Amino acid sequence: MAYNARETIALHEGRSTNARRKYPLDDEEERYLVLNLAASQGLLVVLGFAGALVLTGFASGDWPQAVFGFGWIRSVVDAMTANLPYTAIAGLALACLFLAVAIAHAVYDFTELLIERRKMSHEPDYFHGSVPNRIILDAIEKEQHRDQDDR
Repeated sequence: MAYNARETIALHEGRSTNARRKYPLDDEEERYLVLNLAASQGLLVVLGFAGALVLTGFASGDWPQAVFGFGWIRSVVDAMTANLPYTAIAGLALACLFLAVAIAHAVYDFTELLIERRKMSHEPDYFHGSVPNRIILDAIEKEQHRDQDDR
């Protein structure tokens, strides 16, 4: 996705609210991230099913019924309905834990972003010398002059 200097300036000034325009990803990278997310969630679902199956087999002692008779579904439903308040409290606590971890991760990422932004603006060798900086500044300046000529 190519940007002209005007769009680049708008992005850096925070005027764009579109996440795809703010944080552009290559198509291959986007596909990889989606596949990674789907694979990790799928793995967790499969592990949950396997865990329910094994626990049902241990609890009942009837492994063929647990495996082939889908007895594990009944045990999951029974566990959720027998102590509904405890199940709801446990689910809420787990959701709060996941939310806290997500917030902590977001704060960490935001802190890293601020540190990198500060390095970009204060360290002259961040972009490997003055030549890339000069190229970027020249492109922005040319775009500004074109904008003034259009008026």
